[in-house]
Parts: sequence; structure tokens; C-alpha cells
Amino acid sequence: MWKNSGLAHRSDYKAENKGYDLTFSHAPQWNERGKKKGITESILCSHCEKRRNPLETYMAGQLYDSAQVITNAVTGHRVVEGLDYAKVKLFNMFNLFMMGVAENPFYSAVNLGANHEKKLRQMLLADEYGDPGEPWEYFALCFRLQMNGKPFEGIASPPQRSKWPNGQTMYRFAFAGLCWMVTCSSHPHEEMSEPLFIGVDGRMVVFDANPVDMPFIREQLNNWLVTQGHPPLKGR
Repeated sequence: MWKNSGLAHRSDYKAENKGYDLTFSHAPQWNERGKKKGITESILCSHCEKRRNPLETYMAGQLYDSAQVITNAVTGHRVVEGLDYAKVKLFNMFNLFMMGVAENPFYSAVNLGANHEKKLRQMLLADEYGDPGEPWEYFALCFRLQMNGKPFEGIASPPQRSKWPNGQTMYRFAFAGLCWMVTCSSHPHEEMSEPLFIGVDGRMVVFDANPVDMPFIREQLNNWLVTQGHPPLKGR
């Protein structure tokens, strides 16, 4: 999925109008990430990478090919069916774990704590393929980013730490045309259940969202627009 993530350079971005060369005035260390290889860091050993890679391949196929979650012309919030619960769940859990242990400052907001880091590590290494746990454990909400009716793929935002009203920690970030809100909690949320997030029946809601209406993404866009001599966007 790195080709559409905004975290790595892709030669056809400008040709397809999918890429954005964002400038971060408040974090200049991120400005070089799309000019060469993007953000790279060795985190997983070969054994763990062999577990993670098929999950990423599966998700890329679901998002861009078979289910076409991102490229589907249908607009509006909808339930995507026929997903593989374990693969989707473990994919998100790998992302959360890797952001938590990464040393790159891009992921500095993610602080799992010793207990969650240990539990995620154990679940990802359990059995032959990993233990996805219950749907409410480390669940993720998914928003498809669209602007003017077209997918908004070539942007990545550093994770931001936030809290649900019930006190659970949540990390929100954008990449590969989606905004993800991943909850770092191993107990249920009293007001959320499947299919708001992936359930064992393979059903999950995908919400549509305009990045202009999401302040933490709009901030990055405005940083870029101002450096290019354009007025900032106005969002609700």
C-alpha cells in the first residue's frame, strides 16, 4: 500500500494528479519524506515481516481492486461485506504496534505503554497467523477521503493522539486514501459495536469524509497551500 500512502515517492503521482508535495513549517524533518524513499525504518525481523506482508497485500487488494473501497463510485457511508475479519484486524494491529515502537519522529505521538505493547506483540505472534482477538480489542474506524467526488490518495498525516469521551485512547492518521481512527484499548467501548468496526462476520462500515472538514488533515493542506502562494481552505 506504500505506493498510495503519501509516505513514499511515486513517479506517476503528478501525472495522475494523485500526489501532494506537502511542506511542514512546524516539522521540517518531514519535508524530505516524499523526495527520495519516503519514511523508512527497520522494525520487523524477517519472521514477522512474513506475517505482515500478506495482510498488506490483502488490504491493498480490497481497497483498490476487488472490493474497490476507495475507487468505488458509490458515495455515502456504507457497509462493506465479505471481508476477512482476521486479516483486516491483524493489519490494523500491526500498524498500531509498528507506530508505537517506531523511532521516527513522524510517529512520536504514539505511545502504547508497556502493557499494550506487550499484549499486541503476543497477539501478533500467537499461533500460526496471529490472534486478532475480539472485535472491540484495538478496533479501527475507517473513513474514505474524497474531494470533489474523487479519491484523495496521495497524502499522509502523522498520527495524533486523542481520547474518546469514555476515556479510551485513539490515534487518528491518514494514508492510502483513508483516515483511520485506531483505538488503543483492550476493553469494549460502551457506545460502539460492529459493524462500525470490522466484525467476525466480515462486515465493516466505511464512512465518506472530505479532508477539508477534518481539522488535523486540513492543517497540512493549508501549510502547503500557503507556501505555494494560495489562500488556505475553509472548513466547517
